[in-house]
Amino acid sequence: MPQVWLLDYGAGNVRSLRNALAAIGFDVIDITSPAQIAEAGVLVFPGVGSFGACMEVLAKKGYTDALRAYVRADRPFLGICLGLQTLFEGSEESPGVAGLGLIPATVRRFRVGEALAVPQIGWNGVSPADAVYFVHSFRVADASELDEWALCLTDYGER
Repeated sequence: MPQVWLLDYGAGNVRSLRNALAAIGFDVIDITSPAQIAEAGVLVFPGVGSFGACMEVLAKKGYTDALRAYVRADRPFLGICLGLQTLFEGSEESPGVAGLGLIPATVRRFRVGEALAVPQIGWNGVSPADAVYFVHSFRVADASELDEWALCLTDYGER
């Protein structure tokens, strides 16, 4: 049975993710130490909550250096919500709190306008995929320095 390693920093609905991964045939191994990150074959990092609180927990548990090394080694990684946001330099959600600094950009709030509901809740087309369901108030604007990181793009007030 293929394995995935799940980093649960303590917030979010990891039970649903764990059940979904098991339902499609994966053996889920919970990460409980920084050393396990280095051993992971495929690392899944979901997260819900505040960017600053997440980064604080990662630092307290000693996960930041292990995560940086894992991603820099170009190993299989799926960051969901905050799990992805932590890879950036920082977030407007928590000014002054440094992210892992792997992706050269800052996660920013959507610019609220008359035609733009924030948080965005609903389906949105994603190029080159079909559609994805979003529930979020933050985004990273398309920029050429992110080309090596971006797998797909969507439009919601901006690309």
